[in-house]
Amino acid sequence: MNRKEIIYLSVMGVAIVLYLGLQIFGPKPIDWSESYSSLDKIPYGGYILKQELPVLSPSDQVEINHKPLFQSLNDEFSGLEAELNWIFINSRIGFDPFETDLLLQRVNEGDQVFIAASEFSSKFADTLNLETDYEYSPWDSSITNFNVQSPEDFSLSFSNPALDSTKKWTYPKLLRRYFSSFDSTSTTILGTDNASAVNFIKVSFGDGAFFLHSNPAVFTNYFLRDVEYADYAFKALSYLPPENRIVWDEHYKVGRRYETSPIKYVLANADLKMGWYLAIVGIILFMIFRGKRKQRIIPIIKPPVNSSIEFAKTIGDLYLEKGNHHTIAIKRIDFFLEYIRSNLGLETYKVDDQFISDVSRRSGIKESEIDKLFSLIADIRQNDKIDTSSLKLLTNRIDWFYNQSKR
Repeated sequence: MNRKEIIYLSVMGVAIVLYLGLQIFGPKPIDWSESYSSLDKIPYGGYILKQELPVLSPSDQVEINHKPLFQSLNDEFSGLEAELNWIFINSRIGFDPFETDLLLQRVNEGDQVFIAASEFSSKFADTLNLETDYEYSPWDSSITNFNVQSPEDFSLSFSNPALDSTKKWTYPKLLRRYFSSFDSTSTTILGTDNASAVNFIKVSFGDGAFFLHSNPAVFTNYFLRDVEYADYAFKALSYLPPENRIVWDEHYKVGRRYETSPIKYVLANADLKMGWYLAIVGIILFMIFRGKRKQRIIPIIKPPVNSSIEFAKTIGDLYLEKGNHHTIAIKRIDFFLEYIRSNLGLETYKVDDQFISDVSRRSGIKESEIDKLFSLIADIRQNDKIDTSSLKLLTNRIDWFYNQSKR
């Protein structure tokens, strides 16, 4: 690794460490989303209420329901002789028709159900003859959830003198939600707001009852951290019979936790997600800077070139330039005789009729043609000099022999 790469990686490392430090030790933004889950400590989670609920239970224990009603009522809560107190808190309770019938049957048999929600499913609301509404803000008619500020504070109070009906709990900047219609023959008003709108009722149903509250936000961490607001929430829950076991719902929540893969869990957490991305970037940088070969570049060595032909051509041109035709002819004759020794397997030290016959038989060329070639070779050897025409004639006959020979 060269000096430039070391400096670059050092700067990147320092930047990553500083960023991680800011993410880990810096202030975290507040999550203002609605959850109502007992697992969430965010402002609109249900952690505090769930932790304090055992004081309302005779056994100091609270059952937690993580399943839809049609499963839980047929599994762990089926066939129980003891009556139960069910607690559902969410922005909207969306029981389907089948679940609604199951819950109505349990209440008819003696169970008590506390529901704090701003909206109810149609089958549930129609069965109990309920209608809910909320007050539009004069400055913003788009307000649709409780954590949007209203221009004025409003207060809640109980109708029961035993709970101090003169005391009012003021909730700043909370949207007013209330029951606009209900069946007065089976409904008891338990609480109102400062505009005399009904927000807390009891609906008798068979041997049991529904306790319905239209402002679920008052049961969240944001308000229960204050003793005064906690006093209101637990007085509302005190209507539940203290001898019954409590079942806290964790299924019908907007902040319900789903089973997920490890990667989804990591990506759902801001800090873990950032760490995951930084790890990927680090691996990529490692592959770029450390994945390269550390040795010097191997030079490209060209294979040796066969220069025999070029050498022979150069020598031939040299002899031809000097006009030494006889020397060139002798060289051609020597190469020709070597060809006969190597390819025809004949000795060339003695040229006679038998030799001519053997060459003819092995090469497939007529004896007369071979005799002419060797006669020309003998004439050239006997003379010290030859002219150009004799050299060309020798060259042509030797080349012709090469082309006609079967070997």
